[in-house]
Amino acid sequence: MQRTPNWVGRTIKRYNAGGPDGPKDRRKGRSQRPLLLDEVQRQALDLRLQHPPDDGGRWTSRQVAAWIEEVVGHPVNIVTGWNYLRRLQYTVQLPRPQHPQAASPVEQEAYKKKSAPLSKR
Repeated sequence: MQRTPNWVGRTIKRYNAGGPDGPKDRRKGRSQRPLLLDEVQRQALDLRLQHPPDDGGRWTSRQVAAWIEEVVGHPVNIVTGWNYLRRLQYTVQLPRPQHPQAASPVEQEAYKKKSAPLSKR
């Protein structure tokens, strides 16, 4: 990774002035705000995510955000739901696609009848 001499000089000056905390990222939006859910609430969310949602499908960020809204008592963005899914190491789980030849002969015939005819060009 290449750094310019100017960047290196500024970083050294910030380190000398502020010690190990001097070179930290100072851009806006990088604040260390406390998490929305405390440890007990995160464990409760983790337990809830181990069971299917009320609609019986898969957990989505919107559903997680709605659950968090109930717990904290104010509106929560769906991105927050996604962030908590990722923080708790949940990923989208989809079944692997099956090979087309895996269909039974009856299913293959039904599919052929529904598909559009080939053009005779």
